[in-house]
Amino acid sequence: MVINDEGREMPTPAQPLWRYLDFTKFVDLLISGSLFFSRIDKFEDPFEGTPVSGFLETAELIGDIELADHYREQRDVLRGLRQYSFVNSWHMNDYESAAMWKLYLQSNEGLAIRTTFRRLHDSFLDDRPVTSGIVKYVDFEDCRNRPSTLIDYLFLKRKSFEFENELRLFLLYDQLPGPEELKTVVRGPLEYGTAVRVDLSVLIQSIYISPAAPEWFEQLVKGLVAKITDLEFPIEKSSLGKLPK
Repeated sequence: MVINDEGREMPTPAQPLWRYLDFTKFVDLLISGSLFFSRIDKFEDPFEGTPVSGFLETAELIGDIELADHYREQRDVLRGLRQYSFVNSWHMNDYESAAMWKLYLQSNEGLAIRTTFRRLHDSFLDDRPVTSGIVKYVDFEDCRNRPSTLIDYLFLKRKSFEFENELRLFLLYDQLPGPEELKTVVRGPLEYGTAVRVDLSVLIQSIYISPAAPEWFEQLVKGLVAKITDLEFPIEKSSLGKLPK
């Protein structure tokens, strides 16, 4: 399967990507051999997949009824589209991120998967049409940030989240209702999300153990990987926990 960028800004093939996981999510990845794509309307940020509000304000200010109606149409369709849209996120960075360790781990017993965009691209075994793109961080009050397509709204986030530096994988449900039906959707087809199969030997370049994790946790991760997958990955403790010499 090929990840289609559909004209969105993309990283270079060699760009390092990171996914920070707590232990339970890592075990699920090993057992299922799948990446979980979360339904976008389940995210904590309520602005995910919503229109740029400044567009409506500008239309109303200049008295353009047609533009204002167009915004409301997009808003209503997007409300339903969010329930049929699924996302898997990766952090773009050449190095580990102390902020991401703190943000995405429920405890000190967590880890990070390191890969590259090329490896991620080549790892998919599923035949569903996954697309991708670099998330744009914008001011939702600025109407100049209005995308040209509805799907592009799902690659926008508020400026406050710019530190995430996110590469977003996106999957649209294969039985998508029409625009009028989307306006009245009450419940989407999948409650939380969907799993997409990957080749772990291609996906995982290396595994980093949380800098605050106890020593026994590193041995646990190594033993678990060997027992569940029969694969060998470089596994090392994060350098962020090392003391200066």
